[in-house]
Amino acid sequence: MKFHILSASFLVAASTLLPISTIAAPFNNSSRDFRVAQQQTEGRPQFAGRWGMRGRKGQLMEQLNLSTEQQENIQKIREDYKQQMQSNRQKIRELKQEMRQLMVNASKDDIRKQHQKIQEHHQKLSDIRLEMKLAIRDELTLEQREKMAELKQQRWERRRGKREQGFAR
Repeated sequence: MKFHILSASFLVAASTLLPISTIAAPFNNSSRDFRVAQQQTEGRPQFAGRWGMRGRKGQLMEQLNLSTEQQENIQKIREDYKQQMQSNRQKIRELKQEMRQLMVNASKDDIRKQHQKIQEHHQKLSDIRLEMKLAIRDELTLEQREKMAELKQQRWERRRGKREQGFAR
């Protein structure tokens, strides 16, 4: 009996201390929309994409000392693959939604088939990314490729260090 009273008082205290928004945020898609809206300035995103001239990839382009022609070619490559990637991501979202519905009352075989479809589209998306990376790679000189590999390795090591620090806390 004492345990139940303690549990109930803990729950009451916790519910008053935690704002409802922190509990509901994972289930609220509008929070993502709000963040996206915050990132826009004068109708343009602050971050112009992975190979845009702003953000982490923009810094990479500057560090690689790409010519204007290389930058334009890389941007065109990205645009060429963008639609394929977007449509594939959308298909994955739709298949996952169907999977959530199947989990309620479908047979195990139907669920496994749906899972297989999702995996096939993930593989297709991965293949598209690889082809885009190879096309971009073709635009770079050997020195730029070496520099890019070095910069990516440094970034990976920094991220790995941050993860390890997070676990050490």
